[in-house]
Amino acid sequence: MNHDRLLKVGWGVAGVLAAAGLLWSVGSCLDRAEPARRLARRAGDLRELQALQRVAAHREAGLERLRQPAAAGTNATTLAAMIRDGLGAVATTIKELDPPTAPEGWSLRRVKVNLKDINGDALGLLLAQLASNRPPWTVAECSLKASTRPGWMAEAELTLEQACAAEAPPPTQK
Repeated sequence: MNHDRLLKVGWGVAGVLAAAGLLWSVGSCLDRAEPARRLARRAGDLRELQALQRVAAHREAGLERLRQPAAAGTNATTLAAMIRDGLGAVATTIKELDPPTAPEGWSLRRVKVNLKDINGDALGLLLAQLASNRPPWTVAECSLKASTRPGWMAEAELTLEQACAAEAPPPTQK
């Protein structure tokens, strides 16, 4: 009797262990997809971080170009001279505007330029020249109006901005 009872207990334990193993296997199969989902989510996060790093590197390179002083022989001339050299005798009005607030260590300049009876091709060349200046001028706003003169003539109103690294303030004297 003892032997039969031991046999029943053994088969019972074996059955319980088999059921536990089966449940564990089913649970493992169901959980198998979770690490794959986690890895896919992390791969997406990695791609997003890499894209942000590329944007940050591009911006940092642009800021570094602005921090560099103008090289000798570049067009580090005044805005009026650049317009006169690029367009010739065109009626021009230049008005300094209040600059927007600049981040610490930077200075911003904002100018409104009115050009009367300007050739569209010449305007494009002027804008390319302004963008190649060190530091570059960027067009914040642009308004073009048809001219009364025939041909590709127009009146242009541009709002230009220029950002550059601010000079260090002079040391305080005692």
